[in-house]
Amino acid sequence: MTFAERKAALEARRVAAFSRTYQGGLWDIAYGGYDSAADRVSSAHIFDNPIDDDGIKMLDAGGGFRLNTPKPGLLTVDRSVPDPLGREKGLGSVISRRDEYLKPADGYTADVRVLLKRPTVLGGYVIYYERADGYVFGIGLGPDKIVAGGPNPWIRGRTSGQAAFNTMDRHHLYRMMIRGASTRFSVFADNRHLFDATAVRAHLASIARGWPTVVFGGERGNKTTHYELDLVRYRRGGYAPGERMPVPKPRKPPPLPPNLRSPEQERWTELTDPISFPASRPSSMFEFKSAKPLYNRTHATTLAPCEDKGDVTVEWVMTVHPDNDWRGYATYIRDGIGTVGMLLSPDRVELTVGIKHVGWKPYWNVPIGIRSYKIDATVERVYRLVRCAGEFYWHLYVDDDPLPAIPDHHVDASVGGLLRLSPPTLQAGDTGNNFGRGHVSIKRLRWSPTAYAPGVR
Repeated sequence: MTFAERKAALEARRVAAFSRTYQGGLWDIAYGGYDSAADRVSSAHIFDNPIDDDGIKMLDAGGGFRLNTPKPGLLTVDRSVPDPLGREKGLGSVISRRDEYLKPADGYTADVRVLLKRPTVLGGYVIYYERADGYVFGIGLGPDKIVAGGPNPWIRGRTSGQAAFNTMDRHHLYRMMIRGASTRFSVFADNRHLFDATAVRAHLASIARGWPTVVFGGERGNKTTHYELDLVRYRRGGYAPGERMPVPKPRKPPPLPPNLRSPEQERWTELTDPISFPASRPSSMFEFKSAKPLYNRTHATTLAPCEDKGDVTVEWVMTVHPDNDWRGYATYIRDGIGTVGMLLSPDRVELTVGIKHVGWKPYWNVPIGIRSYKIDATVERVYRLVRCAGEFYWHLYVDDDPLPAIPDHHVDASVGGLLRLSPPTLQAGDTGNNFGRGHVSIKRLRWSPTAYAPGVR
């Protein structure tokens, strides 16, 4: 196939992936409880935060996000299990995503089918929508009550509607419905209207500003949250139960990075810092190999002159050694938009949903948003990650192919500091969990504050 034919086929696949709908074709986004909220959907529709805050010790202790528990199609989250690390504040227990397609004028409908369990207290489960115009719509569930208003709607001054309701006897279906750009919204339970409430102009503290955001789950810091989730879905447009829903408007993918026309378009900075990485001069082959007591070591560097949330390209010339364990070597790029990860194995390269733990052995067969590209990585390859300014999506190019091997990979919402370095930053080394040890040779690592795909030869 010619380049033009290959690109046309890729664009057709991208359009189909972005315009995909769920739950009978009537919902923009849906998570049916199977695996994590980053699976069984296209990359453009994953949740930024499919698993919240857990580490392997918490999972080993029986708490946190229990995928496919008590059976496939149900997600159990339990924050009442004592934190094995003794942290004073409870961990987060939400799934969330930023959605650039949500517009105030369109209205909004969200459904959640969930069973609250003891010892959950009021506010142990929340349903939030932070709209692009700065209003937050909030529903809080408790053992025997539903409250609604702004964020933390059980707090005085933020409650504008409530009703008695038993949330712990079985799974119930809860709906938030907003007509157009109104700040009033309706609350339903099991298809029955309970009351209306009013949103509050605010900002959800743990969410990056600048994007409409949906949140489902338990507030960070709440050690009582314990629930069993069966369904989450939302769509553009406000519809009460029983009203006819049209098919949502198609979503269109953003343009791919333009192909490079001239090497002068890029402004490369090559890794030379021997403190951050074991490299001493440009273009020198250096080896990374895990060994006790250095297992789980990492190195980090800032990507200056790349700007936070701006165009960025990172390129490696790398060889993965045969004794590199499965997903044994990892690199993560983080800035104010979020984090993307790249895992290396002898037979593949993979992109991850940020730094979410994916190394707990019972979950090894659950992708948790990982997208794979099969390749013989034991020979020298060129890996190029590109993201355009302000976009959620990274694109992976291999061996200077002008079309991405993995396009449109959605970042997660982790935007915090990385080893106290200013964003954007890059961290690399061992995976940081129990996948295994890394062993790679890196001939070159460089970055540019531009966003170009390889040129067409």
